[in-house]
Amino acid sequence: MTYDLTNKVAVVTGGNSGIGLGIAQELAEQGAKVFVTGRRQEELDAAVKAIGHGAVGVQGDVTSLADLDRLYDVVQQHGAPIDILVANAGGGAFQPDAASYINGAEIFVDGGFAQI
Repeated sequence: MTYDLTNKVAVVTGGNSGIGLGIAQELAEQGAKVFVTGRRQEELDAAVKAIGHGAVGVQGDVTSLADLDRLYDVVQQHGAPIDILVANAGGGAFQPDAASYINGAEIFVDGGFAQI
């Protein structure tokens, strides 16, 4: 399916690998100006190169409000509102007990809502 996303701005959190990277690539192919986030700069740089089409990488952690503010500032410096938001950032860790599981769940829920 083809969409004309020319002049649309897309932000993909966790866009440096996996599903997020695939989504970012497709959005860019359809004409969107794509901003991707990731925690690891080296992976983020590789993703921006793979996405092409003038994609912009913004290093940061979606569980950090300061990083989300910086992401928003970078997008705004390009002079356009956000049209598409893909809240894709995630992660995983070994959860040895119930307390660790609950803590991990709180991080993912808090981070997910902060992205929106």
